[in-house]
Amino acid sequence: MKLYIHHKYKSEIFWYFFHGVDVDLDDVPYPVLDIKKKNIEINFKYRKENFTAIFCDDRFWYNQDGRHIIDCHLYQLQKKLIDNRGWNDYFIHNHLIDFNVKIKKHSNRLGKKLDMFLIDWEGFFTLEKYKILDYQKNNLFLDEISLNKKYISYPTTQILSSFLYTNGLNFRDFYYFSDFLKLKKDYQYKLQYAVRRPTDKKISNIESLNKIKSDKFIITYSSYVNTHDNDDAMHIKRAKFFEKNIVSSFKNTSFFDKRKYGIENFGEETNNNNVRELLWNVLPFAEMEILDEYTEEGFLTEKLILRILAEKPFISTNIKDIEFYENICKKYGEPISKYPLEYKKIDDVVDILNEYLNDDTKWNTFIEDVRNWVVSLKSALIKILNNNNSYLDFILDEQENQKALL
Repeated sequence: MKLYIHHKYKSEIFWYFFHGVDVDLDDVPYPVLDIKKKNIEINFKYRKENFTAIFCDDRFWYNQDGRHIIDCHLYQLQKKLIDNRGWNDYFIHNHLIDFNVKIKKHSNRLGKKLDMFLIDWEGFFTLEKYKILDYQKNNLFLDEISLNKKYISYPTTQILSSFLYTNGLNFRDFYYFSDFLKLKKDYQYKLQYAVRRPTDKKISNIESLNKIKSDKFIITYSSYVNTHDNDDAMHIKRAKFFEKNIVSSFKNTSFFDKRKYGIENFGEETNNNNVRELLWNVLPFAEMEILDEYTEEGFLTEKLILRILAEKPFISTNIKDIEFYENICKKYGEPISKYPLEYKKIDDVVDILNEYLNDDTKWNTFIEDVRNWVVSLKSALIKILNNNNSYLDFILDEQENQKALL
């Protein structure tokens, strides 16, 4: 089967789309020379079926002898309209005035021969923001499982691989950063709950976590709180409330200031700067973190993924986030260690965390159990990527279903 990939060739784009396949590594070229204007063809097998990936950029749109693939973020990255896959308003703007105009004509003509990926790690209001309903006639691969499954597929392995490839944020550094964290012994605190953007949910969590009485636990907040760079009136009101009523209960060392002097300055609030600050300032600060995630809404963000890659022990404020990852491993038959806490919301474990933090023996056992779970989860997710491919499963399952109807 021919797969026309409408992007300029890069080896990491191949691995983003086609991880888990049988391929001769010599056939996956490294572009030492300028190959932007050439078509790159790579043959591989998956589930005993033969495929040919043809990287053809903006050519061959009218070929009817295969499927056509385009990723909305890669489209903008390669046109240098954005520089990373993370959330930004530029992507939405360019998607609506450039991508939709250029691709819509091909969408109408190709129908189910066009496979479109939109993986933005966000998940809120995607249908409205990106006018996704305009592409119902195509195959849509989005990172939200709560949407209408009649015309949207959830490509689990492509979503996971988007955090390793094609994101412009060097997330693979976190994978190797785990070696540094294993050796680190001089953490300032045992447990940290970090607040970058205050929300009602986080303020509620703070009220619960303030019941922990230990000098080895800290709640921190970022200089982002003070910027008020969001035009939304509710956000500004909440930020001002947070500064006036919540911050006063924090320790003196709780403030993460990005805007320090010279070399210690981490710059403005961009995705790249925030990732560097997370890697070098936040991860080495405390042994374990309490984190907010949104998997209960049906999509993954970078928050937990980056901790998993770095093998950083964490507690999610909602057990559904833990179960979300465990269910992925269960789906693909990859065993992992048991998570050592049983709870629903973070309120349920405040007392036991207080107990552990004030008993070094219990704390050391607890954090080692959480670390073993994270390490086993990281290993399982990498194995899933190396042995499976959600997009190709969709194609082959679709073929088998069609044959069954004959």
